[in-house]
Amino acid sequence: MPFNHIGETYITKNAGVTAATVDEAYEAITNGRLFYLTPDRFTFRDAQTLYRELKVTYWEHHGDKVENYADEKRLSYRMTAALKNLKVLLFHNTTGWVALHGAPQLPKHQQWNWREQYWPKDATEVSFTDVLAINSSFQQWKNGIQYPGLKYKLHPHYNVYYPTQAGHIKLFRKWMQQYSSRKRFQSLNVADIGCGCGILAFLLGTFDAVKLVHATDINPAATESLRADQIVRKRSVKTLEVFCGDLLEPLPLPQYDLIVFNAPWLPDIAGVDHSRGSFDMAVSFPPDLYPRFFEQAKERLTPDGRIVVIGSDLSRLLGLEKESPVTRELRDNPDRFYCAAMYQGEHAPGLLKKDSVVPEDKNKGPGDSKASADTTYKANKWKAIATRQQKMQLWELEHEYPADIVNPEEQ
Repeated sequence: MPFNHIGETYITKNAGVTAATVDEAYEAITNGRLFYLTPDRFTFRDAQTLYRELKVTYWEHHGDKVENYADEKRLSYRMTAALKNLKVLLFHNTTGWVALHGAPQLPKHQQWNWREQYWPKDATEVSFTDVLAINSSFQQWKNGIQYPGLKYKLHPHYNVYYPTQAGHIKLFRKWMQQYSSRKRFQSLNVADIGCGCGILAFLLGTFDAVKLVHATDINPAATESLRADQIVRKRSVKTLEVFCGDLLEPLPLPQYDLIVFNAPWLPDIAGVDHSRGSFDMAVSFPPDLYPRFFEQAKERLTPDGRIVVIGSDLSRLLGLEKESPVTRELRDNPDRFYCAAMYQGEHAPGLLKKDSVVPEDKNKGPGDSKASADTTYKANKWKAIATRQQKMQLWELEHEYPADIVNPEEQ
């Protein structure tokens, strides 16, 4: 690359994206070659425009082969892999972090902390996909998200899953209000498995019946994010401790009165490389996830304790599964747990307020919105339709049903 040492003289302030540029970039990235968004040819706004146009072009070339959600997911995965070949250069001085005119500038402490955490210290280039993700994540971290049931906002870090729907949170909160009102369920030791940004862990701490909350996540970025909201932002939740590890393995207590599991709602799809990156584990699950959870939970639940599994029927609506993993567990392992109750939440759960999730991109130029909307529609058509129809689900499970009492599921 001729731009090993970026200086201000190399940076253009007047560029543009032509059809020829889109064709040139598309031909390169779809054939496995790198395409550099060099500062002499592109501004940050140009790079955004090119990125959107490449997504539209990719779906125009391949979208007619999509017949269901699985096809759509496989195509989206291939498109994402191709777009990773779109590279941008990094500054190594104090003037900024992305070597493009008009690029958003992160505060120095965040800029360098994130660079050192997710890329090698001497990195000179990153994919533009990652640049967009970090910029969006930074805005999310800075503005925070207001969830129902909390009096303060959460500030998830980069590479941490956070809910954009409130339906399952409202359903769990309603269940917890009923459960914690029962006199025999007091001073509860609770485990929150797969805590993500920590919404359920913080919500649990608002109930007087909860004595302590131990939260786990296999993603170290998630556990650090939760600690930051708890400690750095002075958010106290009685005794809240966070542990990084797989499912219940890192938990310090031998048993818990309540184990909450808000697992991924969609299974892995054949043809998509599920390399089990930290964030990937939050959005889809391998075949052994639920069996391993229930096997571990059997040993870690107190005799009169409860397990709460939160999910939805989205997977069934998308044609990925005929039955939920919980239903399968209850049928295949009747000696482990029985279903004390199953609740369904609101139909077509409401999204969180738009301005509390991702602020509008101020760098978006005239004419950009249509391309972006078209791409979003094409890339999410099947899931968007099913999401509007899905119902939130909550299973309340106990140890195997006593032999002298009839299981309510069998009546």
